[in-house]
Amino acid sequence: MTFRGAGASVSFTCSDFATTPHTGASNSFTVLAGSFAAMQILLPGETVHPGTGSGKSGTPTTQSAGSQFTATVRAVDQYWNVVNTVSDSVVLGSSDAFVVMPAETVLTAGQVLVPVRLARSGSQRIWVSDPIQPSIRPDTSAAVTIVGGTFSRVLVLAPGESVAPGTASGRAGTATDQSIDYAFTCTILACDPWWNPVGGVTDVVHLASGDPLAQIGPDVAMADGRAAIDVRLAAGGWQQITVTDVSNGSKTGSTT
Repeated sequence: MTFRGAGASVSFTCSDFATTPHTGASNSFTVLAGSFAAMQILLPGETVHPGTGSGKSGTPTTQSAGSQFTATVRAVDQYWNVVNTVSDSVVLGSSDAFVVMPAETVLTAGQVLVPVRLARSGSQRIWVSDPIQPSIRPDTSAAVTIVGGTFSRVLVLAPGESVAPGTASGRAGTATDQSIDYAFTCTILACDPWWNPVGGVTDVVHLASGDPLAQIGPDVAMADGRAAIDVRLAAGGWQQITVTDVSNGSKTGSTT
């Protein structure tokens, strides 16, 4: 007989197949956790279930961008029982470049609660590993859905650039070279504090350039958080383009 779930006051019963079954019950005993074999990370909405294939049940609860929640990190045996003798320092990481959480933390009695703030909307994950014992199996959380925040910034993108929520600048790629003989189109997006696009915004936006002879289209109202303005630059070399919110000066602009 093999027990996979550790705990106190464990017992078992048995019976035969007689017409009137003969039954018996064991005394209570304690099942101890095995040796430290792996890390485990649990998110809100998940419940630990030692002895099962995944060691947990449930689905991570959807979180709002920038809102704090608590992840549980555990040192476990091969059956997902917490090993309360472990006090290792463990390393944390995330798919979200804007995550706010400790890069490293220490287990106490085999576990620790970690405050986490994720910023990038969409599906995100957190992972944990034990650098002190490389043979210990690391763990990656189930995907948690992050919902973007409220409108606070406007982002301008030149041709060749794309929106990249959760990054420092909010954009990825490199602006392509442009000819002074032709106009090109800049895209403006309403974003939350972490550059997640926000729909439903109709503010009027304005583009400006360091090129004094640049021909820039008139101010325009965004439609569902998006606008496009044509630009034709006249000066050679590197030029910058800046967007501002005409309707609400408290919204932060950006420059490409």
